[in-house]
Amino acid sequence: MEPDGMSGGDGASLGESSTIVYNIDTGGIERRQDELMEFLTEWREATDHPLLTTPFADYTVTEGLLLLALLLAVVKSCVRMLKGGFSWLGW
Repeated sequence: MEPDGMSGGDGASLGESSTIVYNIDTGGIERRQDELMEFLTEWREATDHPLLTTPFADYTVTEGLLLLALLLAVVKSCVRMLKGGFSWLGW
């Protein structure tokens, strides 16, 4: 006895192809896709502060402190370069 969809007696002749339908559980794939979409949405919301276009009032306290630390590091490196380049000034 031949499996369903493979026998020649189901109306398919030699020149025609028959279709075999597989039942596949896609619940895991759909769940992972939903998790990925949720992550991408959160990431988009978290990175919604374009550089130099966001008002300071829109930053959180942590972002403000990190921005201040970065600004101080840049100023410190600029002062170091000026001191090294103009050591004859006697700073």
